[in-house]
Amino acid sequence: MKFMDSVLGLIIIVVFPLMLTPQAQADALTGGKSKVQEVIPMKARAFPLQDVRLLDGPFKHAMELDRRYLLSLDVDRLLHTFRLNAGLPSSAKPLGGWEEPKGELRGHSVGHYMTACAMMYASTGDEQLKAKGNAVVSGLAKCQAKIGSGYLSAYPEEFFDRVEARIRVWAPYYTLHKIYAGLLDMYVYCDNRQALEVCKKFADWVIARNEPLSEERMQKMLDTEHGGMNEVLANLYALTGEKKYLEIALRFNHMAVIGPASKRQDKLTGLHANTQVPKFIGTARQYELTGHPWLKTASTFFWDTVVNERSYVIGGHSDGERFSPKEKLSEALGPSTTE
Repeated sequence: MKFMDSVLGLIIIVVFPLMLTPQAQADALTGGKSKVQEVIPMKARAFPLQDVRLLDGPFKHAMELDRRYLLSLDVDRLLHTFRLNAGLPSSAKPLGGWEEPKGELRGHSVGHYMTACAMMYASTGDEQLKAKGNAVVSGLAKCQAKIGSGYLSAYPEEFFDRVEARIRVWAPYYTLHKIYAGLLDMYVYCDNRQALEVCKKFADWVIARNEPLSEERMQKMLDTEHGGMNEVLANLYALTGEKKYLEIALRFNHMAVIGPASKRQDKLTGLHANTQVPKFIGTARQYELTGHPWLKTASTFFWDTVVNERSYVIGGHSDGERFSPKEKLSEALGPSTTE
């Protein structure tokens, strides 16, 4: 009887999620906050973070180290360059590395920080982490309000003038993607509604910014690394039901790379590998929400090509962050393999 009870329990755990309606499946992913049914039913889903707790062991130990580190970071230091860019006072000690005040990617770590706090809170129930994340969101909202246009970043809008004009600049949309994702994670995992409102205003700014651009000019701009803008804007559509966010998500599809993949053509050799991966995570998410066959073809072809033809036995798929000729992977081995 105990054996049969165990088998029945396993069947319920494995099969029941597959019987959920698309809306119920979407709710499992977004904490009940999804406004859009996925067109493509999911065959399997990860358990919600809130339903999983690590027991004592090396993974729990590593997680605890991460938790302590997140709690150790000072919110005022994280917000320092955002406040300066918004014209607000800040006396905090600047962060270093990629977050140093003149770095062109400054601000992206704050997006990662919000995501980390939100997901760690969901995984542990630690209210201190939720409070830290909420404090960052509140600080960012004040910066956005001060600027007044919906824009929100640690660097000036002039960076976007440069990327649109094809004048050298690092990767402004790459950083924006991280901030968007962090805000949405704070909404999904911590129920921070202010985070969603900040993200919507920010996305409205992106829509207005890119509306005047022709498709040709938009596509040339996307030659610069832009993270997963096509994914995070699709996620915003799913969480709000506002189709304008899906429309701008589709505009962020970089067709120089996605187009060939949608025709099952491998044009990846020589490209910056880290730049391409989030583009296809985005097309996969868009396929779930729209059902457009070409998005599925592009996503699955990229997956199959990278996993089965471009990956090293030790894991990873690049050398010096670039795709090597797939016929000569053995000749592309060095200290930066699978970097």
